[in-house]
Amino acid sequence: MSGLYAAAFTEMLAPGQTAGVSGVVPAMTEASVPSAPIARMLGLIPDPARQHIERVALPVTGPQALTPSQRLDARATDRLYDRLSYGLDLVRSEGAAVPRVYLNSLPRDLKQVGDADQRKDLFLRTLLPVVLKVNEEIQLDRDRLSGIIQRSKAGHRLPDTDQRWLDVKAREYGLKRADLRQLERRMDSVPASLVLAQAAEESGWGTSQVARHHNSLFGHSALDGDPAAIKAYNRGDGTMVRLKSFPTIGDAVRAYVTNLNTHQAYNDFRAVRAQLRKKGQDPDGLTLAGTLLAYSERGQAYVETLTGLIRSNDLATLDRAQLSDKPIEVASLPQTLTTTTQ
Repeated sequence: MSGLYAAAFTEMLAPGQTAGVSGVVPAMTEASVPSAPIARMLGLIPDPARQHIERVALPVTGPQALTPSQRLDARATDRLYDRLSYGLDLVRSEGAAVPRVYLNSLPRDLKQVGDADQRKDLFLRTLLPVVLKVNEEIQLDRDRLSGIIQRSKAGHRLPDTDQRWLDVKAREYGLKRADLRQLERRMDSVPASLVLAQAAEESGWGTSQVARHHNSLFGHSALDGDPAAIKAYNRGDGTMVRLKSFPTIGDAVRAYVTNLNTHQAYNDFRAVRAQLRKKGQDPDGLTLAGTLLAYSERGQAYVETLTGLIRSNDLATLDRAQLSDKPIEVASLPQTLTTTTQ
């Protein structure tokens, strides 16, 4: 499983279909477990991503079992967010919490949404909870690391469990050994504004074929022999390139963040982020975008594109967005919501 779990919104869907969310519970009949208790699990416990599916005595299927016919279309996704009172204006102006709804994929018919502003809004609303969830997972690890560093500075001997955890995390973050200073620099979140801006630029606001069909949002290149590789045309010169596909958009976001946190090309990114932390400042997308000259062959022009996207779409205000710690109630959602089959 990807780690991005969600409730089963079965009453929203046509009979026999399930929502395209990670950790999906198969569609149930009216006589089976009611959906409201399932939904209430979201946000009720300290680490819902790792625990709330375990609270349900039902079989679950991984993202690989989902088919295009099981994905919400744009209309259904928009209505879901509206019924949850989830709007970016409220998040920006009133600090409204972002609901813990993690879709596996963008709406398949997102490209067909005629109004550009509505299309962008739906793209951002779908991706933001996933970005915040990935950052939350990193922060949980960072908090544990901070405790270990403090105990180490105080001269306390680390328990074997902490040492084993450090060894695992060192490998995860591309280090040969558990160097606490280097691990602290790498084990950190990425501002939501930067993630959203790069996803928008690399995927054409979610309308590219590789984004819609393969959850490839950030232009990840695939290695030769990679079974997840897909062929795509380079928008710049029309040449064929090999990109990496992902089971879910959560997996794509996690791979993107890992790339920035580990690849040597982004040493400056990590250094500037660490400097901001040292000054007691929260890292922001506009500042860190300036360190990503190596992300694209366009160099400075690419950086200017990212900063332009952040400014023109008011993405910087989303750096302060927080996931809700309250349950999500979906029992009253209308049965008229449907999914796309194409």
